[in-house]
Amino acid sequence: MANITENTLTSANEGSAATVFTTASIAPAANQLVLLIVMAQRIGGDPSIPTVAGNGLTWVQIGTQLIASTNDGRITLFRAMGAAPSSGTVVITYSEEQNNATWIISEFDNVSTTGLNGSGAIVQAVDEVSSVTTTPSITLAAFENSANATFGATSNLSQGAYTPGTGFAEIADLDSALACQTQWRDDNDTSVTWTGNSLAHGMIAVEIRSNTVVVAITQASLTGAADAVNRTVYTTASITPTGNSLVLLACIHNRGAGPQNPTVAGNGLTWVLVNSGVVTSTLRLNVYRAMGVAPTTGTVTLTFPSDRLRCAWAITEYANVLTTGSNGEDAIVQSVAGDDDSVTSPFSVTLAAFGETENATYGAFGFNANQTISAGSGFAELYELEVESLEELYVEWKATNDTGVDCSWSSGTPEVAGIAIEIAAVQEPSSGTSKAGTAGHMGIMLGW
Repeated sequence: MANITENTLTSANEGSAATVFTTASIAPAANQLVLLIVMAQRIGGDPSIPTVAGNGLTWVQIGTQLIASTNDGRITLFRAMGAAPSSGTVVITYSEEQNNATWIISEFDNVSTTGLNGSGAIVQAVDEVSSVTTTPSITLAAFENSANATFGATSNLSQGAYTPGTGFAEIADLDSALACQTQWRDDNDTSVTWTGNSLAHGMIAVEIRSNTVVVAITQASLTGAADAVNRTVYTTASITPTGNSLVLLACIHNRGAGPQNPTVAGNGLTWVLVNSGVVTSTLRLNVYRAMGVAPTTGTVTLTFPSDRLRCAWAITEYANVLTTGSNGEDAIVQSVAGDDDSVTSPFSVTLAAFGETENATYGAFGFNANQTISAGSGFAELYELEVESLEELYVEWKATNDTGVDCSWSSGTPEVAGIAIEIAAVQEPSSGTSKAGTAGHMGIMLGW
């Protein structure tokens, strides 16, 4: 996924009184969201909302907020976007003289270009004024998608630098006449915070829409069974995998002389080993992956180099996953195997931090004894397959992130192995539809 990126175009303080303030020349890039924050002070009266012109763009107000008990300061945020912006200055015009002004202009790439003048790139915006505090903060609603970015601007009627909130990158921080700071991060954060002087602070926060959307993964179970007959080839029931879905086959197999991995074939797919776990010296757990544009209907065979004593398998598929790479390789972000030769319930395999909040979690477990197994918290059981009261295969999944992939059982200390997998959600073009909502504070979760 191409993450949203930021480029700072210009920033400045103007300490002399004026009605019109002119920025340095800038050259906005085509089809990027341009955000201009301006803070002005008019001692003895409320500053008006300015108009903005320049670069052949139409500048549209997103939010505005009066600051301090005397209301003699105002912070205002504008957006713009165009297919071919011109180079030049930006002119900020007030209806009455302001004592001073401060502005910061930045642009954001890989955003939605739908709508007019950047409207499709703004999901929500909120503006507020804080009480007197050193830790101003403003809260956005839940984000539309994990691919979206967070922007925040704050200002006060004095001087002194701001410290960005945790995880935010500072864009600019000006404090020679009026203090004004902007910050952003390329992911979601509903809490936009700063640290600054003990004053009232005007704040505006924005959710910026990416040009891609991460789509929630869905799951379907295809077949599962256990076979306690000594065989070289085990054959599943007939299945029909869906095109461009990730197909996962989990299996346990027992061989007295030591386990050997099978060759898996069927449905016109290439089956690739993802990971293996050792339950005992004779019992092994495997997970295989496959993906194809047009899989065929039919059985799947697990062919071993020599006879097995027993085998069990569970085949599931996952839609709305990444389809790049070969045979589903990019649909799997990470896999981890773990085992314990005498464990008290529960048993867990730990994954690293997830790459996207829409990525899903898969877990497969093999036991050397029959158990009554329960899925981990938030997980859904897909298969619980007993092999002649001697071994058991258990498979679960969760549509969201979970680094702790676990299951539990009622009693005993069996030998167990587990394989945990992070499944990658697909990114699709953004629709560019802004959130409808209620007007919060002075602003603004609108249709733009």
